[in-house]
Amino acid sequence: MKKEYPLIDLIKLFFAVVVVAVHVFAVYSNVEWFNKTLSVITQVGMAFYFLASGFFVYSKYLKTKNNTVFIKQAIRLLILYMIFNIIYYLIRVLIPGLIGEIDILQETLDYLKNMFIGGTSVMWFIWSLIVINILLYFVTFLAALQKKLAVICASFGLVLYLSLHVIFDFYGSFFLPAVFVSTIKNHWVYFGLLRLFGQGMFFVPFGCLLANFDLKEKKKLFFVLFVIFVFVFAGEFVVTQLFIGRGICFGFSMPPLVFFGFESLILFDKLKPQRNYHICRNLSTAIYLIHTPIMNVAHQVFKHEYIPNFHGIIPFVAVLGLSFVYFVIVYWLKRYKLKTSS
Repeated sequence: MKKEYPLIDLIKLFFAVVVVAVHVFAVYSNVEWFNKTLSVITQVGMAFYFLASGFFVYSKYLKTKNNTVFIKQAIRLLILYMIFNIIYYLIRVLIPGLIGEIDILQETLDYLKNMFIGGTSVMWFIWSLIVINILLYFVTFLAALQKKLAVICASFGLVLYLSLHVIFDFYGSFFLPAVFVSTIKNHWVYFGLLRLFGQGMFFVPFGCLLANFDLKEKKKLFFVLFVIFVFVFAGEFVVTQLFIGRGICFGFSMPPLVFFGFESLILFDKLKPQRNYHICRNLSTAIYLIHTPIMNVAHQVFKHEYIPNFHGIIPFVAVLGLSFVYFVIVYWLKRYKLKTSS
């Protein structure tokens, strides 16, 4: 198995930029088709991100046969999660509370609930990965049963994916009583489960299972299936848009689309890793992590019209640019630390 997959790194960077775009243009742009396209790409990107995370962390486990890699990953993610939630707390709760705009105690309690249970916290996907990595640690701890348990874990995730995303969040309002669906969806427990388990609990173990198989002989078949499911995915989106009034992204065709797409990228990756494509991976992670606090500060500037936003273009460039500055600073500090320590 290759150590590096440059094409995956490039795709992750692309998805990170799209995430910034969807968060910015949803606020400043009224071009519906453009915003919807960004939303669809973002949904695919999040599933791709979860699957890639499972694939790479499990690949590391297969090399070392040491399941503490999952705990180390969880701790690393927890540190990042806490740092950026503290930053977001200062912007969202503490500062408005100190100037008397909100009830600081109640907002703090709600923030903590959302941070650890509700799933509405900033960087919710990081919290999802933390929980799932801890579960993977216990799955692989029982080595004799690990493959069976991994299959059970992925199967359980599939049930959650279908129930939370497909039945309630997308198809539910069409097949089930609207009041019932609305009651379920408006409960914070539902949203927490949706964010915490609905995507990650399926796609991360799915990526782990993918790391166990050598599928090079099937590369042409996988590519053909990927192309087929691109059209199936587009068809599901169009049909649901016409008949339900809402184009569905996380539907029945999403799992095979992401699976075959990810596997095709791995099998057809001809880029040379010596050209430091890992920088794209680090940059995409930096953008995912820092853009939300930057964006919340930027919103205050642009909403008060201190600077014209030009339908979101200026905020997009500003948030992306400041995220890149953050990455350069962190990257330089890491290199400086390595240089001084050696």
